[in-house]
Amino acid sequence: MARDDIHIPRPRLLVAFATAPLVAVLALALADIVQGRTNWRLSLGLIPILYIFAAISSLGVAVPAYFLLSRYRLVNFFTIFLAGLVVPVVVAAILRLPNPLNPDDLSGMVPAGALSACVFWAMWRRARMEQAGRQAH
Repeated sequence: MARDDIHIPRPRLLVAFATAPLVAVLALALADIVQGRTNWRLSLGLIPILYIFAAISSLGVAVPAYFLLSRYRLVNFFTIFLAGLVVPVVVAAILRLPNPLNPDDLSGMVPAGALSACVFWAMWRRARMEQAGRQAH
């Protein structure tokens, strides 16, 4: 079986898609706490609410980006990381409509998106390697 024909089991992919926005929200909450911008109780309390919005954004922008990359067999660390940089910009632009994008919005969102993309890629890569091992036997 060709390496490009390896399909990741759907449950593993769903877990990766669910985990990535959680990582972004946790990173943003931690950054707020470390920088003293908010009370740690408030930051931790907002995580479930912010996760819902992050997951919806991921579902609307990141998931289609993944399937587009997957369709053309372009899923690799570089493309996933690049998507992790671009997706927060697209989400911020959509949220700001009809107003122009505010660069201050991106100062936390882009690094959090990059981190969540790295976590997604690591989970995707592990699942792909395990599936390749199963198919080789």
